Amino acid sequence: MPSIEGTIIESYINLYQKETPTVIYKPRKGKINANLDKFSQKMLEGMCITGGKMLKNFGYYYMFNENYQEEPGIPAWITKWNNAALQKTI
Repeated sequence: MPSIEGTIIESYINLYQKETPTVIYKPRKGKINANLDKFSQKMLEGMCITGGKMLKNFGYYYMFNENYQEEPGIPAWITKWNNAALQKTI
């Protein structure tokens, strides 16, 4: 492999190593339910209903309710897609 010594690439590398790295993203410290007071009871119930339907449709409802019995009528394509996606992650 040829050496980069004395090239402009070497000078860029040296320059970069001398600079202080910038912070692109500094994560904030979040709190669980910190904004709960911004939602009415009706809004929270609506989110639970909508979210519950999505979890059922995509086959993940059992993760949040151990007493859940899978209802007939979940489209076969969703089960097939979920299984294929799961296999790709394993």
